[in-house]
Amino acid sequence: MTTETELNQMTSGELVALHNKHAKAAGVPSVKRFATKASAIRRTWAVVELVQKRAAKKTTPAPASKVVTKVAPAKAHEDKILCAGAPPEGRPGIIHAIHSIAAKARILAREELVAKALAEFTPPRSQCYDRAYVLGYIAYGLRQGYLKEA
Repeated sequence: MTTETELNQMTSGELVALHNKHAKAAGVPSVKRFATKASAIRRTWAVVELVQKRAAKKTTPAPASKVVTKVAPAKAHEDKILCAGAPPEGRPGIIHAIHSIAAKARILAREELVAKALAEFTPPRSQCYDRAYVLGYIAYGLRQGYLKEA
């Protein structure tokens, strides 16, 4: 491992050699010489530091398993039973879909509403809906009165 103090003690030729040794790994062009010793130290240190950071990333162990464990929903969310409230106004979107699902079913547990909204509502091409997104709109619907707790 090279430190800045070691770089200060090197000659210009040694700095060029060290810079060029690590240049390809760092993705920077090699050099023939530097304008000043200060710029040689600064640029060589930047290359060496970059190579050391990349090496540290490669040596960090990967997670043992990439299996995502399913987290149980919070008890507060499980107990809430929802029904439709006042119909939402404005352009049709996810909140309208959530309201119509709740209106058709009359009464649903929150998780059932999330599952049905994800299964039945097709998002526009520019967006992707997931559980957290739908839960956010359910909370919005509750605040606005589009959904009610039964």
